[in-house]
Amino acid sequence: MSDATDCHDYPSDERYATLRGRYLSKTTDLRLKEATAVAWSELGYSRRAIAREMEIGESTVKGYHEKAMALYGLELLEAHVPDAEQIDYDRIDADYVTQLSGRRKQAWLEAFDSHRGRLPQEWVSEVAPDR
Repeated sequence: MSDATDCHDYPSDERYATLRGRYLSKTTDLRLKEATAVAWSELGYSRRAIAREMEIGESTVKGYHEKAMALYGLELLEAHVPDAEQIDYDRIDADYVTQLSGRRKQAWLEAFDSHRGRLPQEWVSEVAPDR
C-alpha cells in the first residue's frame, strides 16, 4: 500500500478517517460513508463514537459495519496499531465462510443475511452458504 494511508502522516484521527475512507471507497465495494465508518473502526472507535464523529445514528454505523463484514470478513473492524501498515481488503470467499464456526459464523451470517440485497449478486451466489 502507498504511504498515503500511513496513520502517522496525519495530525488527527478525523483527517486519517477521511483520507482512509476515501481510499477504501475507491478500492472496495463500500460507499464513502461505509468506508469512513470502517476507517474509524481501524482507529479503535466504538460504534457510538463513530456515530458522534460522523453525525449519524448508531444504527446506521451498525448497518455500515455489517455490510462491510459481510463482504470482507469479521476481522475488518479490528483496531490496528497506529504505525502498522494499513490493510487492503479483498472480498471473502466460500472457504472463509466454511472455516467460521460458532458465534463468529452466526455473526457473519446475520450480517450477510441482513444486507444480501445490497451486496454484489454475483459474489452472493458464490459465497451463500447452504443451509
